[in-house]
Amino acid sequence: MGSGVAIGAFAVLAALAAGFVAGMTFGGGDAGPESRAGGAAPTAETQQDGAPSPDLPKRRTDAPARAGAASRVSAAKLAAAAAEAADVPVSEGDGVIRGSCRTADGAPAAGVEVILTVQQPQAWRDEAFARPLDQLAIEDRVRRFVRDQRFLDATRRRVVTGPDGTFAFDALADGEYFVSANSDTHNFSRGGRGGPWKPGAVVDLVAGGEAALLLDVRLPDGTQPASAQVNLRQTSSSWGTGWTASQPRIWVAPGTWTVAVTGGQDGRYSAELGEVVVSHERQAAALVVQLKGRVGIAGRAKRPSGWTSLPCNWHTQPLPPGADEPADSELVAAMQGRSAMHRFGVGGTESSNETQTFWDLAPGRHLLACAFDGGPVARRVVEVKDSLVEVELEVGPPAADRLLEVTVTAQDGTPARTVTFAFERTTDEWSERYQASRAVSRGPGAWTVIRPVPGQRTQSSGGKRRPKADEGRWWLVANGAGATARADVTGRSGATIRLESPMHVVAAVTGLPPGRSWAIMPMRVETGGGLTSTGGSTTFKSGETPRIGPLEPGEYELVVSASGSGRGFSGASVASARVTVTSGDANVAIAVPPLHTVRIDGGKDLAGNHAFVSRKTSGTSHFGGTSAELDTEGRATLPDLPEGEYNVHLGSGRAFTIRIPETLVIRPQQ
Repeated sequence: MGSGVAIGAFAVLAALAAGFVAGMTFGGGDAGPESRAGGAAPTAETQQDGAPSPDLPKRRTDAPARAGAASRVSAAKLAAAAAEAADVPVSEGDGVIRGSCRTADGAPAAGVEVILTVQQPQAWRDEAFARPLDQLAIEDRVRRFVRDQRFLDATRRRVVTGPDGTFAFDALADGEYFVSANSDTHNFSRGGRGGPWKPGAVVDLVAGGEAALLLDVRLPDGTQPASAQVNLRQTSSSWGTGWTASQPRIWVAPGTWTVAVTGGQDGRYSAELGEVVVSHERQAAALVVQLKGRVGIAGRAKRPSGWTSLPCNWHTQPLPPGADEPADSELVAAMQGRSAMHRFGVGGTESSNETQTFWDLAPGRHLLACAFDGGPVARRVVEVKDSLVEVELEVGPPAADRLLEVTVTAQDGTPARTVTFAFERTTDEWSERYQASRAVSRGPGAWTVIRPVPGQRTQSSGGKRRPKADEGRWWLVANGAGATARADVTGRSGATIRLESPMHVVAAVTGLPPGRSWAIMPMRVETGGGLTSTGGSTTFKSGETPRIGPLEPGEYELVVSASGSGRGFSGASVASARVTVTSGDANVAIAVPPLHTVRIDGGKDLAGNHAFVSRKTSGTSHFGGTSAELDTEGRATLPDLPEGEYNVHLGSGRAFTIRIPETLVIRPQQ
């Protein structure tokens, strides 16, 4: 039951795990795969099933061997985890889901493949939202992934519509199902809501008005790339989309389009097709796109030993005849986006890879430069003619005055092996925070961190003004093993940080309706009053007391919202409270006001559109609004909304204001 897919998925994850564990051994960090396995069943089948300082110790030469051994151990664990995933029982009953497929003009669509998939068990969905995937051991990720793939393979069913465009799935057990349609000639992915449906439902799928543009993309050697980028233009619109060899159809509105395609390594090949006519009637053979080499520069940074994990800043600009080359200080300012140097040309960018490409450059002399933040600039003048020019630049390490040597210990005084860093700068009215990804491990507990350039890569800010470069107090924040601490590094060349006990907030939330899941998100209160997301939320059920964290010391606003969704619904913020975290656990009480339900009846002409509701005046300082997809009758329900004034936006540009709880039923057609 799905064993072939499971084994193939395991092979991919095993390969990823090798790099995952090797990276963890090398740098002490967790860089596991971020793809999510688990959660709700898919709603459409088209979703495919610089040198180290002289006084620093050098890295051990046996690191690659140790990493390889760890990878082999991890692969064995992954194999065991994949084998542990149990087979999925397939339940049958006497239920039926019927329906039809029609084209945009209402004609029956015969010969269309219709796919039925089963909603995952509620316990699985709760499990997926209860704990972020990156907090699971790699073996648990494999178990969940293989289990989910086996469930999908075991429960998926397919039928083909008859001459009258109808279909039926019988012998269905009680449960919830998703229905989607797959056609070579019509696009059903936007032709109506795909579920979930229960047995007894009648599902009518109507294709959108798009027609298929079928492309056969070829590299100069005649082979197909795995993927390519397609850009389409009309007089009134333009957009881009991805192309893959496995899904070569692109759905566009019928008409005449100007088509351009790029593909190959770094997108170094392209083709301009000119005008292409796309229509439902013209379902001819695939249009062959022969890619040719583009004109540009491909730069490669030769890095000093010990700094291979740090990104470079890149810059290129044309040099007209007689123009003087800019000074290194001007180039650094341009790379960091803090200068008017962009008037010279293409501009700067940052790359985590060792290479960076600049495409479609005009023939002539161009300056290519790269550097670490505040480090020496590597530069070269390049003559661009009619092809790609590949250039290697030797990049120096960051300047010594930018390096901060840090020692981090755990609570018991032992060296901390896995640590992440961030810089904070505060004044009485203003604050800013930098993610210190530019950190290099020099052994257990020993790190070299690059100080940030003020005003660069600001993640969040609040207040009335930007401080001057020499203003404010600098802090280095260290996080590891669920614990956190920070040290004042203003004017210091080094720091020793001892991680303290993990800090959490225990929230007693009252007034929530029973029977569903909720989420609580901590928003950090910055100097000056601004809010910054901490990047995660905690899921809980009514009656439970969530424990949020670990958190850094500071003031937080905790925002409670509906968690999970159904039928296109996204949760609304319903209450919030502020709490200060200093050490250990902090307690806070959050009282949720009475919540109400809005029922929308927009009529069939609005079927498939989304209704978006946003609060005009809110008791919470963070309210992102809520939305729901209108069903085939143009109806939707928005539950759990606090009292207040709301703006409602529907399809076709319709917008109006309601007051909750006085207005509970909306009929825009009236």
